[in-house]
Amino acid sequence: MTNRVIPQPPPAALSRADEERKTEAVKRVQKVQRGRTARMRMRGGAWGKAGDETVAPVLNADPDESLSPVTESWTAAKFLSNFNLPELLAARLIEPGCKNELGSLRSLAKSADLAKVLRERLNAAVDVLVEKLEPALRELASGAAATPKQLQAKFLQEGAGLLSYGDLNTFFGGLEAMVGAPLPRVREAMATEHTQQPDSRLEFTTKNYVVTTTSETEWKFVAEPSSRSPDAWPLEAKLVLAAKHPGGRVTSLRDVVQIVANERHKNRREPMPEGVLRFKVAATSLKLQQQGEPALTIEEAFAARLYTGPLFTKYNTVLRGLDGPVLWLRCELVRLCCSSEDAVAHNAAAEAAKAKRLKEEPTFDERNPTAEDEAALREYTRTAFESAMRRVNKYTTTLHALNSAIVKLSKLTVASTVYRGVHDFTLPDKFWTPNRYNVRGGIDGAFMSTTLDRETAINYAQSGKTAPIIFEIQQGMIDRGADISFLSQYPFEKEILFNPLTGLEVRGSRVEGPVLIVEVKLSVNLTSLTIEQVIGKRKKMLQDMVFGLEAEVRQALRTEGLATAYGTERVLGEFRKDVEEDELGHPSEWYNGDERLAEALQVMTDD
Repeated sequence: MTNRVIPQPPPAALSRADEERKTEAVKRVQKVQRGRTARMRMRGGAWGKAGDETVAPVLNADPDESLSPVTESWTAAKFLSNFNLPELLAARLIEPGCKNELGSLRSLAKSADLAKVLRERLNAAVDVLVEKLEPALRELASGAAATPKQLQAKFLQEGAGLLSYGDLNTFFGGLEAMVGAPLPRVREAMATEHTQQPDSRLEFTTKNYVVTTTSETEWKFVAEPSSRSPDAWPLEAKLVLAAKHPGGRVTSLRDVVQIVANERHKNRREPMPEGVLRFKVAATSLKLQQQGEPALTIEEAFAARLYTGPLFTKYNTVLRGLDGPVLWLRCELVRLCCSSEDAVAHNAAAEAAKAKRLKEEPTFDERNPTAEDEAALREYTRTAFESAMRRVNKYTTTLHALNSAIVKLSKLTVASTVYRGVHDFTLPDKFWTPNRYNVRGGIDGAFMSTTLDRETAINYAQSGKTAPIIFEIQQGMIDRGADISFLSQYPFEKEILFNPLTGLEVRGSRVEGPVLIVEVKLSVNLTSLTIEQVIGKRKKMLQDMVFGLEAEVRQALRTEGLATAYGTERVLGEFRKDVEEDELGHPSEWYNGDERLAEALQVMTDD
């Protein structure tokens, strides 16, 4: 069938001046849109880990393969759904403290004049309903954004950055493809990564609680907590300030007052004695083993506890910067995880690259680069970045231990709703427009922090300059994060942590006042392995070969006419015993040496 072309009436003729104005307007809009699409610079963060930005290539990179944008039109029913009307009405129909609500309603239904009783009880709900609706309707009448798309447009006008996420190739690649394989002596490797690398003693400052520290200090805080007195560890500037000024008395300093108001109910972190940590690990391991799951190791507990402190900054910077398409991300990786000499050299290369780009393209704006700008900057800084990457500290074994902890602990998590607050960012078009598979969303390349406390997420989202967004995430039977509160340096955060490369699929969105609520379905990365599985990959490969070799032995016996039932099983039994005692008789880490693996492989396949 051929497509029918429906004739359209010719457009009204425009004057030459009108045509010129229209052309200029189109050019301006296209330039702004390109800049917004490519804008991935860090200007905010996500709940619990301020500065834990999500910037990476977006899902659905090919616009020609996208479907039409999803239209989420405003309706009165959606507007009223924000006010918990069923709960409001139920509270008036059922007596306070009633433990049998079904029985209460059945008793109500037996009233002689049911209509009269209902009117009396529901009239009591009118005042409460008016109290809730009046301010919301006045805000609606003021012209405030009423739909998610309107709020998104408002955020863009206010200069918010653009959130972006990875694609499906990233999702299926797995952690090992990003940072390499862990070393078999896990604790020793983790200690080396934090205490004997070029960045180990370089100070850095976090954005959430403003802690100035080093990787070496943080390792000792978690793994050697008795090496200093409790008050000798780095302080959280925000929490100390809040303690000094309860109630926000320093009213002349707006920022100080805001810090105090937001942080004064929180507690400073304290070192956890290793004996206490080991007790918690043992108690948790017992629960895991009762479910047939592997026990939590002390190294995994170290990694999870380290992440809840300042080092989350470095860990997520590694995951986002190693193959980051954005110059700022690569600069952050070099600054945080390389030597000071590499950082100076790479920064100089970056400044030279921006100057070169500006000379080539006079419209270049380093605060709002286009995709073409970023591609050029990446090429100009390639040599300096590759040089720094030869010495970068990837924290490989630590990241695998943390990933493993999440895989194990997620088995104990209750499937509840969690929240992630974001400010100073907006959603990319791919969260509004489905791809050719009718999917909206993307892949978070780094560890993703969420909280069980909705108010915590909302308060964080509203603490930025603009664009408060809340991801409302319903966990499921498979798609669950890890509750790491019992290991956390800040347990009041009630943190639920997800593995890197978690998929976020948008299922809906709504507006609650100034906040955009995005309803998200998770897909945890099922390629995530425990650290025992990662370290044991080579041995497992040899173990899997045994079945094929047994088949070859059976075939050889049949070919030579020696295959009696008893004889075949006897030969195979001796073969299996020899392989298990010799070639497969070593611990998993033994096979991570290339020469040892080759030796075992040679003996197993030797005729």
